[in-house]
This record gives sequence, structure tokens and C-alpha cells, in this order.
Amino acid sequence: MKSLYPYFFLLCLFIFSCKKDKNTIDPPVEVIADVELIDTSRVSLFPNFEKYLIEKGIDPISELDGIVLYKYIKDVDSLHFDVPIEGSTSLKGIEGFTNLRYFKSEGLMVDTLDFSKNTKLEHFEYLPYAHCMTCASLKILNFGKISSLQEFELRGTSVSSLDLTQSKMLRSVTLYNNMYLKKLDLSTSTFLEKVYALEKVELKLGSHPKLVELTSPYTADVSKSPALEKWELGVVGSSGVDVSHNPELKSLLIYEITSPALDLTACSKLTNLEVYGHGDWAVTRLDLSKNKILKYCKLLGTGLSTICVSSLTETDFTYWEKDAGASYVKCN
Repeated sequence: MKSLYPYFFLLCLFIFSCKKDKNTIDPPVEVIADVELIDTSRVSLFPNFEKYLIEKGIDPISELDGIVLYKYIKDVDSLHFDVPIEGSTSLKGIEGFTNLRYFKSEGLMVDTLDFSKNTKLEHFEYLPYAHCMTCASLKILNFGKISSLQEFELRGTSVSSLDLTQSKMLRSVTLYNNMYLKKLDLSTSTFLEKVYALEKVELKLGSHPKLVELTSPYTADVSKSPALEKWELGVVGSSGVDVSHNPELKSLLIYEITSPALDLTACSKLTNLEVYGHGDWAVTRLDLSKNKILKYCKLLGTGLSTICVSSLTETDFTYWEKDAGASYVKCN
């Protein structure tokens, strides 16, 4: 009997090992290694993405087999999805388009887009399907560390987090109807020329010497954007609006203002000014005497009592509007 103990021990160990393996088996996970692709490399595709490539003549193999050879996609630099592609959760296979520079979607209904491998991407444009403006299936958008992105437009998504800090070459950013996106850091994009953000997203700006046009839902720090010519903003609270470092400003539109002050004396090139309030603006006097070429001016719902101008006779009030309780006064 004593000689049987080693065999009994090994038998127990084997049974225990098998039981453990059975209970701890994980589902297979596909790992995309950072390997150099060659012409014969097989790139796995999501079925509907493959169907699109076949319809566009990019994949010459007409039968759906779940893959495309790299040699057929390596020179593709533009993808435009102009019709809805339903039933897909991602664009699996997009990582194989290593020369992709232009991407536009007007019909994708996916929840994930990952462009971290598309290191040459310059233009990204994601729009909801024309007849489904409430479609917001996209939740995850990843650009990784790519720095080539120059033009970015995102509309009608459920994306709640977006990192563009590596995209230092960005020139234009457009955001619309991304209801869950609350913050966006653009401080590293020093080449910015235009930012258009309509939803209530807090923008973090930095040094943008080429920024000419800005649309933001809240006030922002534009002290390092000396070339700014047009600024359209929504809510202006206690932080106020500081345009003292924006001598090129020509147009300023504020939809809701309660800030304690608005100093426009440094904006001698201002030609268009619109300020709309709710009658609770803490300011009663606004100095426009330095804005001698101001042609179009609307100051409504502000509660202003005095509007200072350089001359009552030389100022053209043809396109000026004010509240009934406000008066134009010459100020030196």
C-alpha cells in the first residue's frame, strides 16, 4: 500500500489541475501585434466593412471571407462612408489602412472607432446619417498618439471622453450635438485657426497665435490668441470676457451675459457687436468710444442705461439697437 501513495498523489494532482483549467478558461482574445505588414498580410474585417470594400472595388475578392490582403488597401488614402452601414459595432480592419489620410462618415452606425494605427490621418469627419439626426451610436473614439490630424469634425455622437492632446497639428475643430462631451483640451494644438463648438463643452485653450475664429458655449481664455477676429460665445458668468489681448477682434457675439464687466477699449477694429442678456447684467454703462468703426451693434436685454460713443453726430446708428432704457452719450 505504501508504494501506491506516489501514484495516488499524482492522480489527485492531475484531477485538480484539470478541474482548475476547466473553471478558468477565458474567451479567446484577438491581439493585434505591432508587426510590419507586407502584401500578403491578411487583415481581419468586420463583415459589413468588408462588404463596403467589395462594393467600392477596394477588395477584388467578391466573396465574404472575413479578410482582405494588405496589398489591396495599403495605398488607400481616403474612405468616405456616404450610406448607412448598420449591424456593425466597429470598423475592425481600419488599422490596416496605414496610408489613410482622409476619413468621412455620413452613415456609419458603430459604437467604436479606433484610429490609433492610422498615423497619417489628417482629416476626420463624422456626421450622423442625414435622415437620422438623433442617431448617436458612437461612444468610443480613439486617436492614440497620432499627431498628423489637422481637421476634425464630430457631430451627433454619444462620445463622453475625447483626447486630442497628441494632435498638435490641428487647424480646425467642429463639435455639434455630442451631448455627453463636457470637456475638451485643445491647449497643445498651437496651429488652431478655427474652433466651432455649439454644445456645452468646456474648452481648454492655450497659445494659439493663428486662431482667427472661435465659437464656444462658455467664455474661454483667449489671451494668447492675438489674431482672433471673430468670437461667438454663449454663457458668460462671473469670470467675464477678457478681450484686452485681442486687438484684431472684428466681431463679438454674446448670447447670455451676467459678468461684472465688458471692456472693449482694446478692440479698435470691432465692426460687429451683439450682446443679449436677461436684464440682470450687473453693468449699467458700456464704453464704445474707442470702437469708432463699429457699424452693427445690438445690445438687448442688458439693463444698460448708458452707452458711450465717440461722437453723437459722426456715429452711424443705422444698424444699432438698444433697450428703451438705454441712452447714447458722448464720452471722451
